[in-house]
Amino acid sequence: MSTTVYFEDKLYPIDEQNGRSDITKPGMKMELFRSNYYGDDQIYLKLINSEGQESIFHLTKSLASDLSEGLESVVNYIGYNNT
Repeated sequence: MSTTVYFEDKLYPIDEQNGRSDITKPGMKMELFRSNYYGDDQIYLKLINSEGQESIFHLTKSLASDLSEGLESVVNYIGYNNT
């Protein structure tokens, strides 16, 4: 069995005043990984809330591809610094 994590970071709720991440609020950890734990390679998205509760979601290859394309499209659309 092997697992490879391709992305992990924290997501924060938005600040209602400016629409940006509010790092003063509890964040949620997000992990994107592939694993062959169940016999063949599969893609998973794991969310871990501030209390440590995990939710793991299976992504089909098609869904993962659509998500990737959507993220790339929205990043390319934003032509200014929005950090």
